[in-house]
Amino acid sequence: MTRWKIVQKATLKFAAIYDKLKDNPASVSAPEDWLTTARQFYFNQEGRQFAFERPWLLLKTVSKWQSLSGKAKKLVPPLTNLQGSVLLEDAPPNPNTTVSNSPDKAKWERPAGVHAAKQKAAKDNYKKKRLNLLESSTKEATQQLFEAKRSNNIQESLVENEQEKVCLNILMQDPNKCPDATSRMALVACKKQIHDWSWNHSSQGEC
Repeated sequence: MTRWKIVQKATLKFAAIYDKLKDNPASVSAPEDWLTTARQFYFNQEGRQFAFERPWLLLKTVSKWQSLSGKAKKLVPPLTNLQGSVLLEDAPPNPNTTVSNSPDKAKWERPAGVHAAKQKAAKDNYKKKRLNLLESSTKEATQQLFEAKRSNNIQESLVENEQEKVCLNILMQDPNKCPDATSRMALVACKKQIHDWSWNHSSQGEC
């Protein structure tokens, strides 16, 4: 049986039930009551909820569909007993009686639609993608920080080595070979500064 045939069969049966309720309404009942009763009656007959309410709402006013549902009404049994039971369920509870129809109502509550299920799946998939993206971004940021720190350590090491070379070069200069007294005094003062600085930072291995 094709998908359309399944929908057509179930919808025609539900339409026939609803039309019978509409043609023979119970006292103090409204269209909302007919719809609720039709759902209950369909569930009692088929053992499952009516899942094609949206197509039925779209088709029930079409003349061709009304003709088909009119024929289907002949296959639906009398609704007198069912109407009475539903009206009793909707009536205010008697304080002297125990209400025990809640489990029955829960059996035929309309299930979540396909559209709602797809929306939930899409939402869960979106959350999963965001979590994966966050984890990936965190790993990338951590790697970049590590590389930057490593590069900074290398730069510091190069600067220290260059500074050490300059210090050694100054210490190796002979003041007596300076061209004048001013240069000689400057060289001696620079050597003294290097010696003092080296002494204060000897524990760190700096010149």
